[in-house]
Amino acid sequence: TESLRSYTYTPQYKALYWLAFQDERRMVLPSTSREIQKLSQRYILALLYFATGGENWTHVYQFLSGLDECEWNGNNDEEYVGGVG
Repeated sequence: TESLRSYTYTPQYKALYWLAFQDERRMVLPSTSREIQKLSQRYILALLYFATGGENWTHVYQFLSGLDECEWNGNNDEEYVGGVG
């Protein structure tokens, strides 16, 4: 139906599709709370990217790259899970 087709244009669908089929990091289904946090964080940041027109940002940084999402803005702090780097 038309409502199902229109769903594919939502930022939520685009973020989930990217995470499932296009993400170079290829994360496995989470089995620990840390893995759940990392997968959730990656989805939310992809959602932010698609919801705010990330492809048109002046500075894209490294969003949607195969890097750990904490490195998308140029920082690398593996212990920090609360947000981007």
